[in-house]
Amino acid sequence: MKKGYTLVEVLAVLGLLGIILLITAASYNAIVRKTRTDVYNRQVNRIIQVGKDWALKNVNDLSKENENIVLLEELLNQGYLDAKEVINPKTEEAMQGCVIITWNESYQQYNYTYQSDNTLCEK
Repeated sequence: MKKGYTLVEVLAVLGLLGIILLITAASYNAIVRKTRTDVYNRQVNRIIQVGKDWALKNVNDLSKENENIVLLEELLNQGYLDAKEVINPKTEEAMQGCVIITWNESYQQYNYTYQSDNTLCEK
């Protein structure tokens, strides 16, 4: 008797390994995308928090009638953010944009939003 595997058995094992690899790769990619999105959202929250910190120190300069725009570049230059805090994990490039601070008359407080589009950040 010969010892070994037939061609059909080898192909069946390779086929199963291929299916397992496809499932694993798809799961891995989904996990990586979710992680990058989570990191991006944490960075945006950090940028908004830094915008609030900036506003507390510059409260006398804030307008209640108009939007107050603080560019990320300003926050970096003034030491509120580190360069590594504004790297977009989705693209691996430096984030652009600004924090827009607006007065909410109903709640008698400022609202803070991050805007990633620099064209909407023009003063």
